[in-house]
This record gives sequence, structure tokens and C-alpha cells, in this order.
Amino acid sequence: MDPIAISLFLLLFLLFLGEILLLLTPIDFGLDIERFERTTRSISKVSFGFLEVRVDSPDGSANVMILFSGRPVYRFPVQDTDLEEEMGREPHIEMKRTDSGIRYFRPVIRHGRELFSDFMKFFGDILHAISIRTLEIDIRLGLSSPAITGVVFGYFSAFRALLCPVRRMHLSMTPVFSEEVLEGRVHLLLRVPYPVRIIASVFRLLLGKNMRRLLLDLRGEGAP
Repeated sequence: MDPIAISLFLLLFLLFLGEILLLLTPIDFGLDIERFERTTRSISKVSFGFLEVRVDSPDGSANVMILFSGRPVYRFPVQDTDLEEEMGREPHIEMKRTDSGIRYFRPVIRHGRELFSDFMKFFGDILHAISIRTLEIDIRLGLSSPAITGVVFGYFSAFRALLCPVRRMHLSMTPVFSEEVLEGRVHLLLRVPYPVRIIASVFRLLLGKNMRRLLLDLRGEGAP
């Protein structure tokens, strides 16, 4: 056989194998939130194979860190300067009369029932594709009224009773009736074992007949 053809075949095979491995590599999501004495700190991370992106958000700032095999390779701070500038300006609201929004909303209303069932199936597929590895909630809660605090604690206790058989979940709440307070810690770990299932669900939704009909109607409504 031709060596060039063999090399091309091996290259395509390796690319195909690499794509399969990427689609089958699990994705892990982590979130830690701590709030004590009116100070909030959160750490969120996304892990994909040897690559990990971590966002550390102390009170009022954020730092993004990229790690490879557990070792930091890049770090940079993130500051929301645009938000501070917008807060210093006076709000300016300009009202314009237009019917473009209503025009594009009509096809959505016509296909609302079919699209609702498709989206519900899509969200169901997403939930089945995500696995909760750990969920720990430990908070102290006190609201403006002791009665409201007691009602919220009752709903929380009922919800916790439903999740008692699940060993991966631990929920704890301490009601405080003497003051308004919100303190505690939230720890969440999620895993997407097979990302290809989410990609397939997205393509199934976008290529479905109901979505295609909606896009055709939107194109017709937008035509001059």
C-alpha cells in the first residue's frame, strides 16, 4: 500500500480515537461557598481530564487559576470595573416603540406546546446525564420574624427527610429566632460521566421537527 495513504489512515484513526476519548472523559464540577460574619467566599472549579479551571472569589474579587495535572500553570485576577463605573452613573432609560419583539414572539406561541414537551425531555436528559457525588449544606438561618423562621425550618426539615436515604447528601439547618443571620457552608460536587450524552441531547433538540418549524417561522417573520 501507499505509505502516504497508510499515514493518512493512521492520522484519521488517531483523531477519531482522540475525539471519542474526549467525549467519554468525565467532567467534574465543584462549588464551595462559605459565609461567616458577613464575609462570603466561594471556590468553583471545573475538571476535565488533566485540565482544571478554578475560580476563587473572596469577598468582592475573583482569581482564576488554570491547573494541569494538579499544578498551577496560569493565574490572573478578575475585576468587574465596568460594574463599578455603571454604579457611579445615573440611570438613563430610553423608551422606543417597536413591534419586533411581538413579531418574533408569535411563532413561539404557535409552537409553544410542542416546544414545551421537547424542552422538558431535554432537561430530563440533562438531569439523567449529571450525577451528584456530594451535597453538603450546613447553615444558620434567622429571618425578620421568628414565625417565618419556623416555617422555613419546617419546610427544610421535610425536604431533608425525603433525602435521608441518599448517603451522598447531608443537609443541616440551625434556626436562629433572636436575630437576622445567614451563615454556613455549602459543598457541591457534580460529575458528567459521559459528556457525549449532553451533546447528543442538544443536537436532538436543535434538529427536532418542532425546533426546525420554529426556526422556519422565525425566518419568515423576520423577512422584509
